Amino acid sequence: STTISILQSKPTNVETNSILVEKDSARRFWRTPSTWECSNFGKSLTNLHAWYDASDLSSVTKDSSNRVSQFNDKSGNGRHLSQATSGSQPLWVSEGQNGKDLIDCAGSRFMKTSTWTEISQPYTFFFTALMPLNDSADRMLMDSISNTSLIYKQTTNDRFLMYAGSNAGATMTGYANTWRYVTAIFDGTNLTYRFDGVHKNTEGTTVGTGTSNGLILGARDGSGFSNSKFGEIIMVAGNPTEQEITDTEAYLKKKWGL
Repeated sequence: STTISILQSKPTNVETNSILVEKDSARRFWRTPSTWECSNFGKSLTNLHAWYDASDLSSVTKDSSNRVSQFNDKSGNGRHLSQATSGSQPLWVSEGQNGKDLIDCAGSRFMKTSTWTEISQPYTFFFTALMPLNDSADRMLMDSISNTSLIYKQTTNDRFLMYAGSNAGATMTGYANTWRYVTAIFDGTNLTYRFDGVHKNTEGTTVGTGTSNGLILGARDGSGFSNSKFGEIIMVAGNPTEQEITDTEAYLKKKWGL
């Protein structure tokens, strides 16, 4: 399996302000962010399926107008997000949240991966995003290529849902148009929907058994545009442990100033 490790203590043989990303036991490489921002995240996250980090400019392909054509998967699995149509390309924003760069899916802008080998539940998303505005439209934060698993805000004000055949989620007043870190675990009748480290799914107990065969970021492939902003998305092909959830949420909270 693929593992992402963000170390609590800096080893003696690497530079200050570095993060270790490890794939398997033999392949290790380092990246250097602007600050040692993950000092409280010392655990490993197993079964990493995809990882997108807007704060790492080396993973973003953009033009002179900051339109993003590719958002690279840092897991090493090659599941890159892309958008070839100029008018639909998200915008790269410098230091947009807590001094970190972000991806802005303003208006009808979105990205998607190629179709990947279908994975069954459980699977998990950890992410940071500006929640969609309250308006008369369904706003899709994420969808699968086959439209079988969604994370979205419904037309009803402040109602944030997961879907994989059935809807479940919560009504949360004041969450629209605010930055949040979110954990969404698709696991049949044992779903988990957490905002800012707090369990929130109070409306429904199951999302169905829909699979994932790719990722659409910021839309439902040409409709349901999120009109939102994203900082980081981590997808796990499995059900993380309670400790992994706690550590990953702490990492996203600290890094993105939430």
